Amino acid sequence: MAPQHTVQAYQAELQELRDRLETMTDVVYEMIANAREALTTGDMELAERTVQTDHQVNQQEVEIDRFCLEILVRRQSVAGDLRFILAAMKMVTQLERIGDQAASICHEVTDRPPGLQPTGADLVDDVAEAAKSVVDDAITAFLDEDVDRAFEAIDADDEVNEEYERVSRQVLSQMGDGELAVETGISIQSIAKRFERMADCATNIAEAIIFALDAQDIRHRDKLASPPTGDRDHS
Repeated sequence: MAPQHTVQAYQAELQELRDRLETMTDVVYEMIANAREALTTGDMELAERTVQTDHQVNQQEVEIDRFCLEILVRRQSVAGDLRFILAAMKMVTQLERIGDQAASICHEVTDRPPGLQPTGADLVDDVAEAAKSVVDDAITAFLDEDVDRAFEAIDADDEVNEEYERVSRQVLSQMGDGELAVETGISIQSIAKRFERMADCATNIAEAIIFALDAQDIRHRDKLASPPTGDRDHS
């Protein structure tokens, strides 16, 4: 049996890992909120600050990854803790990617050519809200170790995909009717896609915590449940 002080030190490290994850998620949440506000208001200064914040998220990813590796090297983690640490490493990667998407949305704001029509924040508002909800559910599920909420986040990603498809159809229709300049329509489509990708990253976080807590690898579960006809045994 490990000495009590060793067990306490290990638990303290796991708690520090959770604290670091929570700090990183707070920064990413702020980036998403700021990106939406900059998109709506055209606030160039806010957009530029948000882009700069992405460097902070990148640094947090590197530091948390290093901290996880240090724990793995120092401690002989039991299976459940080992899965959690590995899931945390996956989580920070996905958080960094969500931050990248928020920064890219801000680039759309700051790089908009003079005289170009507004970026159509109202057109992407529903997909943005749906994506934010999935991100929130996935992160909360991870931090609270809530498997049920993780599954809810994964299921809710379907709504994000539907909203993205709706935006795509609407943008194409308005460009065809001349209501939107082509360059504006392309920008709106790009922004909507970035929100959709945020939700995809969030589902990866949800899958990671499900694996950490239940040892279930549910990636590609729909495809794996129904193998292509050519792969079946006809003997």
